[in-house]
Amino acid sequence: NRTGVFETGLAVAQLDLERVSSSSRGEAIPFSLGIAETQLTRTVNPSPFLLPQDRAKELAQTILSAQAKGLAHRMERAFSRRAVIGISGGVDSTLALLVAVRAMELLGNDSIDNAETLLREALKLQPAIKSNAIIYQYLGRIEERRGNQQQALKHYETGLNISPSTLGILMDRAALYMRMGNEKKALADYNSVIEFNADHTEALFVRAYLYTKQHMYKPARADYEHLIQLEPTNLNAHLGLILLNEKTGRPQEAMEAINALVQLHPRESRLYAVRAGMEEERKQYEPAQHDYDQAIALEPGNADYLMARASFYIHIHKHKLAKADLHRALELGAPREEVAQLLREIR
Repeated sequence: NRTGVFETGLAVAQLDLERVSSSSRGEAIPFSLGIAETQLTRTVNPSPFLLPQDRAKELAQTILSAQAKGLAHRMERAFSRRAVIGISGGVDSTLALLVAVRAMELLGNDSIDNAETLLREALKLQPAIKSNAIIYQYLGRIEERRGNQQQALKHYETGLNISPSTLGILMDRAALYMRMGNEKKALADYNSVIEFNADHTEALFVRAYLYTKQHMYKPARADYEHLIQLEPTNLNAHLGLILLNEKTGRPQEAMEAINALVQLHPRESRLYAVRAGMEEERKQYEPAQHDYDQAIALEPGNADYLMARASFYIHIHKHKLAKADLHRALELGAPREEVAQLLREIR
């Protein structure tokens, strides 16, 4: 052999003979080999039917979404407004129920009532089973979509009473607390999530953010560094650590880090916006102007960037430009009170 691949003249492979014999339809050729213990050189997945641990959540959500979209499409084509499901309380029927609920959500607000009916009927059939926790989670999400935050909280709490370690419900309740402005209770829920799963990336990020707001810089740094160790390419974690360094007397380290990120990700608008704010703080107005402009050029529909640049223009007494940015931000949905406050500063 001239390639040098089989210099010994031997080709070695490892075969699963039981699998080959059960699936083979070809000619059987008898042979005999002596039995000997050899080292297995190829990797054999001990759990071939389980999702990879590092992508399990992402893949599970993708599968669930694909099933829901398929069902929603079939219901639209059939002009159906209702789904009838037999619920046994087992995993398969519970999954079918969750797919149906998500399909109802995709079909629009008119189907939310139908989704709620499905969930409540399922609760009546098997009121004492542990998987009902997930049903209460979905009932909570439905109430959130309706704007009923207190009722949503009650459903999440009921679900957690049934299954206190269901991380999805803890995360949903924590996010709702954040929207309600109750950061103390949100932090308690994120702490609980991390107690159950120390590597939960979303909980780590939000907890680090809350710690930073409360001037608890040491644990915030620990969470950001842990998160970066878990996900080295997580831009949010890197930005969080950069802003933390900016707050805690490490300005050079912060600027070097943001410059490196911009070099690595030149199309990421938020990096320019963050660096512009850091440059403005240092009174480096020319590079700050350039970075605000670059952020808006990359994402012209971002009202937050326009608001930030307007504030910058006010700071450097370019009031006409500030007004133009504020009016554009208002058209894009910026909060009227915040726009009005900046306009008052101009006057």
